[in-house]
Amino acid sequence: MPARVISKPEQLHALAARITDTARRHAIVVISTAWADGRSPYDPDGIAAALSGTDAATYLLSDPDMGPRIGRLTGGMVRAFDGAAAILPAPGRGIPCTVVYGGRDSEDYLIDRTMECSSFVRHGPATEPDPWEENRRLTRENRRLRDRLAETRERKGPSAAGPGPDPDRWPDDMLDDWLRLAVTAAWADDTDPATKRRHRLPDDWHVAKGLGAAVADRADRAAILRCMSRILMGFKVDAHPLRDGTKGNPNATGPWGNLVWRVCVKRNSPDATRLHYTRDERGAVVFIAVGGHDDMI
Repeated sequence: MPARVISKPEQLHALAARITDTARRHAIVVISTAWADGRSPYDPDGIAAALSGTDAATYLLSDPDMGPRIGRLTGGMVRAFDGAAAILPAPGRGIPCTVVYGGRDSEDYLIDRTMECSSFVRHGPATEPDPWEENRRLTRENRRLRDRLAETRERKGPSAAGPGPDPDRWPDDMLDDWLRLAVTAAWADDTDPATKRRHRLPDDWHVAKGLGAAVADRADRAAILRCMSRILMGFKVDAHPLRDGTKGNPNATGPWGNLVWRVCVKRNSPDATRLHYTRDERGAVVFIAVGGHDDMI
């Protein structure tokens, strides 16, 4: 059975209702499409075919904007956007949602992870093999290799910064929502499967109003997102306390009285990117500002 395509608002609402249904007994895979070209980096039909022996249901969001929208409709249960995929086990199993980002290179992991939280179903009686199945398989493989070649060429070209929203067309509050989802996707992409459980993102962290627009406007936003995810995981980054004015003055503090940290996202490049963050009264990370070195003095 091919992946079920979600193309209408009413279908999206129905999917959100199914995901949040506490009586649901099967896993759901939600695959989003990329903002850059409106396509999924995965093979949704191939994934659905690989899971055909289980009770898992595979859905493809045909519109890139549906990713953030279903996240809001489900109260944050689904975090799949810009080509990422979300695996949602049945409620009550104690298995967290998994976000997979990486395209064809991570398809096997996506399928294996879904099977781990699915139940296998009984197949019907055996039938004669389809003589055209091999032809269809070769066609899918040819399309997969062609798409990967195109992706490789894009990464080597001027668009190496990666896809992202247009800050001139998105409202600031939606860009802040995008930033939180993008950091989650960067975490999923930056950690290997074996360490994801040990290095989870904290539940409580924040971004300053308007920071999403600033990050979306940066050509090196992919590096910024990776840096933010590493800070949230507690990994060491190239950082020092921000000085409160000229050299020799005290270190700057945020609204909650905690130090403001200045993080070097990139070095050895013109106007290298810097990121500022602090912590609130509960110790949660609050990302404050991002910009070029000269603008952030």
